[in-house]
Amino acid sequence: MKHHIRILEIFTMILVLISLAACGGDSGRSAASDGSASAADSSGKVIPEDGAVLLVWDQDGPRLDYLKLVADAFIDTYPERNISVEFAPVSGMAAGRKLSQDGPAGTGADVLALNHDDLIELYQSGLVMPNLVNAEFIRETASRNAVRASTMDDGQIYGFPFSIQTYALVRNTRLVPQAPQTIAELIEIARGFHDPSRNRFGIYSDFRDIYISYGLIKAMGGDLFGPDEDDPAALRFNSAETAAAMEEILKFREVSIENIDEYNDDIMLGLFAEEQSAFMLNGTWSLSGLEESGVPFAVSTIPSINGAPVAGFSTIQVYAVNSYSPFPKAAQLFAELASSPEMLSRRFAMTGDIPPYSDFLET
Repeated sequence: MKHHIRILEIFTMILVLISLAACGGDSGRSAASDGSASAADSSGKVIPEDGAVLLVWDQDGPRLDYLKLVADAFIDTYPERNISVEFAPVSGMAAGRKLSQDGPAGTGADVLALNHDDLIELYQSGLVMPNLVNAEFIRETASRNAVRASTMDDGQIYGFPFSIQTYALVRNTRLVPQAPQTIAELIEIARGFHDPSRNRFGIYSDFRDIYISYGLIKAMGGDLFGPDEDDPAALRFNSAETAAAMEEILKFREVSIENIDEYNDDIMLGLFAEEQSAFMLNGTWSLSGLEESGVPFAVSTIPSINGAPVAGFSTIQVYAVNSYSPFPKAAQLFAELASSPEMLSRRFAMTGDIPPYSDFLET
């Protein structure tokens, strides 16, 4: 596999060099032929290719609106380089599959938003470039999970992390003004609202999903891949600690949907929006829909259990640079700006997504 990847990397470099030497074509996305693509200023700092035309993919709505704001700032930073930026609405879930087809064809985005697990697949296929402009800054300032998610097995960082997504406890503040502090308190409050005969549920979530339930399992000692989650041989699911955690998880059946096979995300969000459920465990990505519903809600961390904090899985989202981009320097610099803490503070205000940098996570 390593030899295969290396061949792909060499082939990709040849394609990039060819595209940088080509004259502008009908698409407007061929690199300039005046050699300016490799230009740097007098200090040796990387600058974007002259006449770069970048294509950027992300989900439509506030996320793409944010990148348009980044594009304005990027163009203003290099007014003499005649840069333009184009956009196409492609969700992070679809971007990896689309790049696997469009990248080699020369029609893929120069910069695209991805989940970190898709970044791994694109790296293995030789479809994304390593981060060549601010990898050290990411190692020093991003969260531990963001660094790990962006670093591939060759030791290089291949992404520009911009958000961390995980699940949290969402409550209707009209029904539950104060956040519960323990799992026992959460279940007790939920029990007071729960009445399936009236289609009312204390908490509506799918506890069969390991993404949701793992936080409780880990808090009670049932580590997956060891306490630091870095040892594939350290599976502790077959343990007394995990069995005890499963007993705690089963208690949620008393205050949740009776037939879990009827669960789906649309029903969960609908019931919460109609104030027919007091709590839900859901991802931060669903909050924009809740805001549109008008239901009063608040988000808090999962309550502790037996004095231990509950922290589950998370997804790191990154901007990646297409290996086949005819404008690799401009693409790298654009991704750097889009994922900078200064710009991400504006993104947070627009999307609610939490940037994966310590200053944001500690506030």
